[in-house]
Amino acid sequence: MKLILDKISWLKDFANRSKKISKDARHIIDILKKNKDPMTQVELIKFFPCSQAKMSLMITELEKAGILKRTKKGRSNLIKLVK
Repeated sequence: MKLILDKISWLKDFANRSKKISKDARHIIDILKKNKDPMTQVELIKFFPCSQAKMSLMITELEKAGILKRTKKGRSNLIKLVK
């Protein structure tokens, strides 16, 4: 029962955080969900064609909102949704 309540609480919190993000950033979340995250930034750009600068800005926006986490992997970043 506690696990279910924790999940519901997390979903409500996620919904509140996601109200403040841009439409393009929401698209990044959808890509990560569909492709069983984590993914690199380069892989994300293949699914959502944009400049590396714009992708970095959207990832930073989502990271500040607590929706995803960026981890350094060699010379690239590994992006995954926060569960």
